[in-house]
Amino acid sequence: MNNHIGEGTCTTAATSAEGESLEVETEALPDAQSTVCPTVTIDNVPEGDWSVTVTFDSADAFGTSESTLVEAP
Repeated sequence: MNNHIGEGTCTTAATSAEGESLEVETEALPDAQSTVCPTVTIDNVPEGDWSVTVTFDSADAFGTSESTLVEAP
C-alpha cells in the first residue's frame, strides 16, 4: 500500500464463477517506503476461472486491489 507504512492485515480472496469463495489472511510487511502484502498460495483450489483481490486493512488505512482473473488448472 503506497503512502502508508505500518502494520495491518492482508486478505487474499478468490471467488469462482460459481460463487465459491476462498480466503487467506496474512500480516502486512511494512518497509521504508510502503506496506506490502506478501505473496500467498491458496491450496486445493478447484479447477476453473477465479477472480482474485487483495485487501489491506489497519487502524489507519484500508485498500482493495483491482480484481484479477486467474485460471486454476
